[in-house]
Amino acid sequence: LGTFALYRSEPGLPEADLGGLIARASHLVGIAVDRAELVQSLAFQATHDSLTGLPNRAMLLQHLEDALSRRPLTGDAGPVVIFLDLDRLKIVNDSLGHERGDELLVRVAERLPRAVPADVLVARFGGDEFVVLHEEATTRDEAAALAEAVLQAVAVPVRLEGRLITPAA
Repeated sequence: LGTFALYRSEPGLPEADLGGLIARASHLVGIAVDRAELVQSLAFQATHDSLTGLPNRAMLLQHLEDALSRRPLTGDAGPVVIFLDLDRLKIVNDSLGHERGDELLVRVAERLPRAVPADVLVARFGGDEFVVLHEEATTRDEAAALAEAVLQAVAVPVRLEGRLITPAA
């Protein structure tokens, strides 16, 4: 939506050829807006998982590469990578159908970012695999606490097709 405003020094209607100019200009602006939205959508699709909306493997690998280039691994502190494999997704898919399996993936994907600090990246690596990346230097105790928070978030029961499923990773 947009507005064109015309101002004249004297009251009156615009000339006929000005109306055509306005129509062409609004058409071109519409094309430019559509293109900008498409570019933004494609950029999002290239870096995010289509099912969960989480960052995808490509974005994760870029963040990991950036983290490792900024901070070499030294001593007891460094970036933390937590790799999660959701247990028993195949059983959910086989018994309740792939739509319910996808629903379980989405529900877990919604929980994970809420279980970690805002500066921690949660990505879907593929299939039933998720990765949590904390780029800042973190001690082993902090990493263990982060992993525990992630596992607790995964383990909250989900109701699918009237059944209570308790995910694990």
